[in-house]
Amino acid sequence: MLNTLIDPPPASAPRVLETAPLFVHTLWRTGGTYVWNKLRRGAFWAYHEPFHELLLTARPDQLEAQFQDNFSGRLRHPETERQYFHEFPAAPTGGVPFFAKSFSYDDYWLPETHAHPALRHYLQHLLSHAADQGRRPAAKFCRSALRLGWLRQNFPAAHWGLLRAPRAQWESYLSFAGKYFTTATLLVAGKTAHAPVMQPLQAALPVPRLDAETVAEELQAYAHLLPHFELDQQYFVFYYLWLAFLMETAAATDLILDLDLIQADAGARQALEARCAEVFAAPLDFADIHLPAYSQLSQPAEELQRVEAAVLACFSRELGDSYRARLTRFDPAAAPLSSAYRRLIDSVLAGRPLPAPPAFSFPAGPRPVD
Repeated sequence: MLNTLIDPPPASAPRVLETAPLFVHTLWRTGGTYVWNKLRRGAFWAYHEPFHELLLTARPDQLEAQFQDNFSGRLRHPETERQYFHEFPAAPTGGVPFFAKSFSYDDYWLPETHAHPALRHYLQHLLSHAADQGRRPAAKFCRSALRLGWLRQNFPAAHWGLLRAPRAQWESYLSFAGKYFTTATLLVAGKTAHAPVMQPLQAALPVPRLDAETVAEELQAYAHLLPHFELDQQYFVFYYLWLAFLMETAAATDLILDLDLIQADAGARQALEARCAEVFAAPLDFADIHLPAYSQLSQPAEELQRVEAAVLACFSRELGDSYRARLTRFDPAAAPLSSAYRRLIDSVLAGRPLPAPPAFSFPAGPRPVD
């Protein structure tokens, strides 16, 4: 039976961060599963990737079999006790009620004021299901980057954004032989080609929109397209989406988690843990965080820097005014944030690129899970 959690108040109504549902927004390979696992082991009924394409048809027994087949190990994720989608009210015959194929990528960009009753009802149903378990809802999203504002407008949730150094994240993408992450990045760019935030990318490096009946068919189509993009062009698309996510995170979240910084700086980690507990009633211990080190990159550093500079130039020149109007609530002192992120945000807001994109430091040590 539906309860008041599924009737969000107007956007102007105050949100009670200590009791609100918690929405965690990430890109792939950022440490999001690590944070989700922390929430799941705590007081939360924590959903893993509510926009994942598997939720359209997969049966619980199929998801369990996938999990038992060393799923966490193959993805280099931290160990978890139950299959990833255990919390979803999946039907025995397959699929989660009210989920639609369009939720994964067709709706990847949504304007804040867009009416989308089907998507809203689906997420409301998940919040209600969590409440029926007597637990506070949480959800970790990997496909929400360009609809953060819409989610904030439609749900009285506390929103966190997870950030990871872009070159380390890109190296993690490239480390998988199946190329799911590089292919899906191209798919995202194609599916959002009409979005205002994506127009500078389309002007610099057009990515066509390819539609099919299933996400699997669309991924296959973009997999065929991927070899037509040189590796530096693929990085251009990735870095553009990474920068857009950084700016959306600054504009629409209540807390930014800079995971590289909290691994490197014990003081920053303790400050973040205190804020999670005091402001969001989410006591979490990040002492065991261990992002992987990449002592060698797949592309020359000079090439990566050239791409980053080109992306920053077109992004800040075309979108600086838009983000200046939206970042009225951004408080860089609200959580520990590395100077590299601050400089990038300031550059976009100023409407001009930096002489050189800031460098991010990578954690040192052996390569663990990510």
